[in-house]
Amino acid sequence: MGCEILVAYRMTEASSWLIITSFEDGDVTLAETVGRVFPGVEAKVVDDRRQEVPVGEVGESAFRRAGQMKGYYNMPDKTREVLDDEGWF
Repeated sequence: MGCEILVAYRMTEASSWLIITSFEDGDVTLAETVGRVFPGVEAKVVDDRRQEVPVGEVGESAFRRAGQMKGYYNMPDKTREVLDDEGWF
């Protein structure tokens, strides 16, 4: 198509981008990843007890950043399901 493409991961609850590639990334990085953590975002991979797992282990992505949501409106139980006491989503 004659244009450069970036790959990114974002979610409404985070208010913006979380992970993104750059125009300098090669074809393999663009094809096999969603890039690097966006500036100002903290990220980790956790298990089902929300404990951080070693690099290379399977888990769930957890993020924390300024500007992310504080909770779901009038849904405290759902908020507790996704946000921990330290603000990790």
